[in-house]
Amino acid sequence: MVSEKGRLDSFRWLALAAAVMVYLLIVVGGVVRVTGSGLGCPDWPLCYGRLFPPLRIDAILEYSHRFTASLTSPLVLATAAVAWMKHRTSRRIVGPSMAALGLLAVQVVLGGITVVLETPSWIVAVHLAVALLIFALLLRVTTVAFRGAAPAESSPGVRPIAREATLAAAAV
Repeated sequence: MVSEKGRLDSFRWLALAAAVMVYLLIVVGGVVRVTGSGLGCPDWPLCYGRLFPPLRIDAILEYSHRFTASLTSPLVLATAAVAWMKHRTSRRIVGPSMAALGLLAVQVVLGGITVVLETPSWIVAVHLAVALLIFALLLRVTTVAFRGAAPAESSPGVRPIAREATLAAAAV
């Protein structure tokens, strides 16, 4: 039988990989926005009605964001699934993992709406805010997984920051 520590050893790397990929996805999304490539693929989920983009820099940049999302989404899903199956007793792992998964579904819809409505700034801002919330939740899961099962609040001299982190994430 695998110990709780053994389960956390592999889970922590999955959670970290998901968090790193969400960060990279945010960076790529920023590049798309800064270069004005948001409509490089004017339809969604395809690009000019095709699976792969035409050889135009704006289409390739926009497609790179979609491609990175297609690599990131399964990692977020896997993190939530493993959290649910193997760490169901840890609210500090399951709660944020499930919230990230729920927000991922919202994020996919927002991504499509962003393109269909031709990238209005308020939708782009909401899309970024949701991405940052997903990132914050995955960072929380990763931090808990790397610290182990013992709650940080029980460590001497360590002040709980979950409430402050949640408020900061909501403020974004």
